Amino acid sequence: MRPRSLSAVPVAIKLLLVVALLAQLAWHAARSRMPEQTSTLSPPPSVAVLSVASMGETIWLAKALMLWLQSFDVQEGTVISFRHLDYQPLTAWLQRVLDLDPRGQYPLMAAARVYTLVPDRHKQEQMLEWIYREFPRDPERRWPWMAHAAILAKHRLGDLGLALKYSQIISDISDDTVIPGWARQMNIFMLQEVGDLAAAEMALRALLDSGTVTNPAEQRFLEAELRKTREKIATQGQ
Repeated sequence: MRPRSLSAVPVAIKLLLVVALLAQLAWHAARSRMPEQTSTLSPPPSVAVLSVASMGETIWLAKALMLWLQSFDVQEGTVISFRHLDYQPLTAWLQRVLDLDPRGQYPLMAAARVYTLVPDRHKQEQMLEWIYREFPRDPERRWPWMAHAAILAKHRLGDLGLALKYSQIISDISDDTVIPGWARQMNIFMLQEVGDLAAAEMALRALLDSGTVTNPAEQRFLEAELRKTREKIATQGQ
C-alpha cells in the first residue's frame, strides 16, 4: 500500500493536529508559570519543527500562535501585566510567527502597539529593535511599524537619537519601494530637531532632486523647508 502524501490529508485533519499542538504548548506553558504571577515563556520550537507540525498550514498556525501568545499573560482569569513577561523568549516567539508567515503583519503590529505598553524602557526598546531588524526584509509592507517605532522612540522614550536611527532606515530604502512621502520625510525633521541642519539640508535637497515627490503642494512645502533650513545655517554662520 502506497503512503499518502501530506497534500492528500484533509485540511480539517491538519487543523485538528495544529490545535492539538497549540494545546500541548499551552499546557507546558501553564506548568512553567510561577505562583507569584510571573509569566514564563519557554523558548519556541524551531521553524522546521513548527512547519512540519503545521502539516502545510503555516499561515493558519502563525495566526493561531499569535492568538495563543497574546493570551499568555492571562492566568486563571487574572490579567497579568506584560512587565511579568520575559521579553527574550517573547521576541523569539514573534520571530517564529513572522517566519511562518513572512507577509503577515500581526507580530510587528503587536510588537509596536501592544508589547511596548509595558512600563519598562528596556522591554520597549527590545520590541523596537526587533522591528528595526526585521524592517529591511520587507520594507514595502513593514514601513508602518518602523514609522511607528520612530514616533514611539521620540515621544514615549524621549530618545531623539533612537528616533533618528529608526527614521533614517526608512529614508534609506530605495526609491522604487512604495513608502509614503511623510514616512520618508520623518528623518529630515528628526535631523532638524537634533540640530544637524547641514544633514537636514542635504536630505531635503536629495529628496527634491530624486523626483519621487510629484505632488505640487508637497514640493512647495519641502522647498520652503529647504529655504528655512538654509537661512538657519546662514544665521548660525554669522
